[in-house]
Amino acid sequence: MGDSEIGGRLPGLLEAYCGTGEHGTQWRCCKVNGKCYYKGTTWKEDCFIKRCDVQKNKYGKLVATPKIISGGCKVNGQCYYKGEKWKENCNTMQCYVQMKDNGRLVTTPTIVIAGCKVNGKCYPKGKTWKEDCKTMRCDVEKNGYGVLVATPKIISGGCKVNGQCYSKGKTWKEKCFIMRCDVQIIGGYKLVATPKIISGGCKVNGKCYFKGEKWKEYCNTMQCYVQMKDNGRLVTTPTIVIAGCKVNGKCYPKGKTWKEDCETMRCDVEKNGYGVLVATPKIISGGCKVKGQCYPKGKTWKENCFIKRCDVQIIDGYKLLTTQKIISGGCKVNGKCYSKGKTWKEDCKTMRCYVEKNGYGVLVATPKIISGGCQVNGHCYSNGKTWEENCVTMRCDVQIKDQYYSATTKIISRKCKSSYGKCISDGKYFQHKINNTLYTCKCEINGNTASFKQCSIPY
Repeated sequence: MGDSEIGGRLPGLLEAYCGTGEHGTQWRCCKVNGKCYYKGTTWKEDCFIKRCDVQKNKYGKLVATPKIISGGCKVNGQCYYKGEKWKENCNTMQCYVQMKDNGRLVTTPTIVIAGCKVNGKCYPKGKTWKEDCKTMRCDVEKNGYGVLVATPKIISGGCKVNGQCYSKGKTWKEKCFIMRCDVQIIGGYKLVATPKIISGGCKVNGKCYFKGEKWKEYCNTMQCYVQMKDNGRLVTTPTIVIAGCKVNGKCYPKGKTWKEDCETMRCDVEKNGYGVLVATPKIISGGCKVKGQCYPKGKTWKENCFIKRCDVQIIDGYKLLTTQKIISGGCKVNGKCYSKGKTWKEDCKTMRCYVEKNGYGVLVATPKIISGGCQVNGHCYSNGKTWEENCVTMRCDVQIKDQYYSATTKIISRKCKSSYGKCISDGKYFQHKINNTLYTCKCEINGNTASFKQCSIPY
């Protein structure tokens, strides 16, 4: 169908051609969801009552328009018409319908009777119920938009202690205290319930001791002091009135002394910065423990090649510093002691015992090499000494630097050795037997190499 057949379309307006009248006249109607509604016909659609209005547009063409003339509120897929009521949660609802001046219909689901829903249960206006230690009431008021609002409010409450409720002003005993429940309700929404101490005593190891009572605890005599502060807070303090020291399960009263290993201890009792008696085991003297034996301060003993002395320092009575100080000594070598400056032989080396202080001021005994030689075939040759072996002249070179030691045998000259065992100098001719044949040869020395040259058979 072309624009000429429908008389033109206007944006936003529904128009449809639904058939021809008995006189051949074309009628315009409203076509909605495939169905035709002629002029003046009404129908229901989405909780609205609509009517088909047909009018000529400015071009003189008939235009059919669906128009809302009435309706209702659609809630959860169900229609409620003007004045109808229904239940929603804990509220009674009513549908209000209003036609605006511009012809627009406004439908509003409105609360007419409000209730409080708490834990899946409904409470009408003014109804009270219990929640834990609180008594609640359902209050209903209009908000700033004139809408009814139901609010659960606290009207009374108490303190919950160990699963039990105590109402306002109620007292009970708890851990050596007498408690009272103080209650404040803020704006009906917040409950401040405070268990308050109004009296009591000291609880120690599951037992209550009231004001002035004394008892034994470890090595101390205790007493319960009770004080009520200006802010109403009760302070109970287990206080030491006689203090003692407990060491290894044994009690020592004030001033008592005892032995611990190489230390002499004493029980001192003083008040700390808070005025509380404190018993402290303090070291008053001590010594050095060496192989299970105690040496008191200043005592000397022999150990290995050293004479040692026990030096003692006590810091604030709590810490004992003992030092086994070497005051003289020597070097222990192969189980034998050598005093300071003493020399002895080790193979081809001559050793001396040096005793000096190290960087920490401690005496250290060190065996040092002062001279040495070369050991060859069980014989010692001193530094610089020469000897001949198989026509070779050797020299012993020794280097000593700090604790570095080096002894080296060095070849300084060589001769030719004849088959008769004689040593022949360079350039000399000599008789030499080769494969049982006698030759006359010349000895030539080149560096450390000896060679037989110009060997010939004599005539």
